[in-house]
Amino acid sequence: MAGLDVAYARGSDRLAAAVVVLDAVTLDVVEEVAITGAATFPYIPGLFAFRETVPQRPEGRTLKPCALKPLRS
Repeated sequence: MAGLDVAYARGSDRLAAAVVVLDAVTLDVVEEVAITGAATFPYIPGLFAFRETVPQRPEGRTLKPCALKPLRS
């Protein structure tokens, strides 16, 4: 399971984004990635997802494919 968030500096386009992947059974941290950068999409009410998705997919800073594996039944 994964959790992610993006935080924005007040009065600036600066941001920090982070994602943490946990093992769903043990809750051990499998992987974590954090970046800082600048927002590339303006804040527009109703279109916030466009502003959030860019920092969550930073070029060169991606999760390893094995970090997101399906649960066993």
